[in-house]
Amino acid sequence: MKHFVQINLVVLGLLMAVLQPGNALGADHSCLHQVRSFSSDHQLNNPFDEERINGESFEFTQEYLKIPFIPNSGFRFLIRYTRWKPSAENANGKVIIYNHGLQSHRGWFNGTAEDFYDQGYTVYAFDRIGCGESTVIRGSMFESLLSDDAPLTLSVARGDLRALCFLQDSVRHMIEIASDENSDQEIWLWANSYGAKIITRYLLKNGRNHVAGAVLTTPGNFRQTETLPLPFGIDELLSAGITDRFSIPMVEADGDNGAHWFTDNPYWFGKIAADELSTRYVTARFYLKTMTLDLLTKNPVDPIKLKETPVFYAMVEQDIMMDNLQMVSWIRKYDENYLIKFYQGGDNHKHFMTFTEDRDEVITDIMSFISGHAVCIEGGTR
Repeated sequence: MKHFVQINLVVLGLLMAVLQPGNALGADHSCLHQVRSFSSDHQLNNPFDEERINGESFEFTQEYLKIPFIPNSGFRFLIRYTRWKPSAENANGKVIIYNHGLQSHRGWFNGTAEDFYDQGYTVYAFDRIGCGESTVIRGSMFESLLSDDAPLTLSVARGDLRALCFLQDSVRHMIEIASDENSDQEIWLWANSYGAKIITRYLLKNGRNHVAGAVLTTPGNFRQTETLPLPFGIDELLSAGITDRFSIPMVEADGDNGAHWFTDNPYWFGKIAADELSTRYVTARFYLKTMTLDLLTKNPVDPIKLKETPVFYAMVEQDIMMDNLQMVSWIRKYDENYLIKFYQGGDNHKHFMTFTEDRDEVITDIMSFISGHAVCIEGGTR
């Protein structure tokens, strides 16, 4: 029995080692299983569901290193996504895969996805691991690492991130699903805010492999540290346990769930304020992995694959959340095939553009960019 326990500890140690960011085995050997439709089974309020009219809900299992003959081995995550698929006669040959921001989830994109669906686009929007409705599957090794009395609810894994490769693999799996279901159609990646970090990293590694290009709205690659500071000290983070939880930078005001950072529009403000699927706290491990992601994206060793990829950067003037000057400087240094356009973001320059007065213009411009048409910018078109 003693030797059996020792062997299992060695296996666990090896498993944890290969799942570290950048390890080829962890990064390239996740499996996608059992794509299937589902109905939401949680009791949390998601007011954005009202915006979903034509979208269908699906889920798949993202599994890592299941070890034969060892029950509940490996890490298994349930990834949930929504698909808007127009009829064959209405489809325009363009596919969009959406990657959401830090606090948000795929539901925030429902209304925008409906607009694109109406114009013939096939749209996928998924919840990243630890966000929205995506979670850990009961019985996986991840669950055994939790305390014995920890209930396996959506909140258990929310805001946690064990390895950066998990995020990249989810993007890859979504591309696989979209490719299988939409042969010979162009696939475009769209990422908002924090999601832009992930897609930037993906493009740096993969470029136009299986995708036509990308749209990055209010990219979160460079945080505005003066107006959006971390709500804790770095020393506090470094001395914390890896699963200790910290607030995200968008602290709430008067119980608004952080809505004032994103919009002034009363309709969307109310939905964010009432959204119980929002990610408001993340683990110390999540912050540390994000710092690693920042290092990888801000100082790329070889940006050639990114330079070959068409990217539309849609940004908000005077965005108090993002450092636009650093972002533009980075784009001009590392990218070549790009378009930058600034929007007002409403009277107060709010971050989530499709929840502001710029909604129609932003949507029109993104459709034009993806379709290869000119986009109106200050001083002319491109």
